[in-house]
Amino acid sequence: MSDLIIINMPELPDVESFKRYFKKISLNKKIIDIKSSAPELIKKVSFKDFKQRLMGRSFEDAFRRGKFLIIKVKGISERLIIHFGMTGDLHYVKQGKERKGEDRFTRLCFKFVNGYELRWINMRKLGKIYLTESKKIKLIEEIGPEPLELSEDGFLKLLTNYKQKNLKAFLMNQRNIAGIGNIYSDEILFQAKISPHP
Repeated sequence: MSDLIIINMPELPDVESFKRYFKKISLNKKIIDIKSSAPELIKKVSFKDFKQRLMGRSFEDAFRRGKFLIIKVKGISERLIIHFGMTGDLHYVKQGKERKGEDRFTRLCFKFVNGYELRWINMRKLGKIYLTESKKIKLIEEIGPEPLELSEDGFLKLLTNYKQKNLKAFLMNQRNIAGIGNIYSDEILFQAKISPHP
């Protein structure tokens, strides 16, 4: 997250890293400006209202649910929710600093009073930003349990109820288990010595 690294579809471990990075560098800093080169990626609210709701406020905390980063904002009930899509990243840099290859892929930028800014990088424009109650986002409401919170019995019950034979598809289905995508499903099956193809 210090140099431009385009990640293929951030999955649970990647978004967990984003959460920790975000909490380390972005909490309790007053937002003095917000810029967007792709306001269409902001959902549930217009960019004008998005900016109006967040200007002068600060981020209070951050959580992860599956592949979503959920951010608590001081003074409002809505949450800032980030889905990174296939090529998402976060960079915290000095305001105005040019970074080769990065500037044209910065889709949203929060400028802080301390002279730094948080850039949401999204090269392929497949990510989304929401400002809303998390329960109003259907994708989050339908997410299955977190893999590290799932017991062996719970996993076997989910697996027994799954109608298809393809284990890779089972692992990647967010309604079954949260946060696992193509890369980690392959790794899980490799470690278990199971073919990803039925």
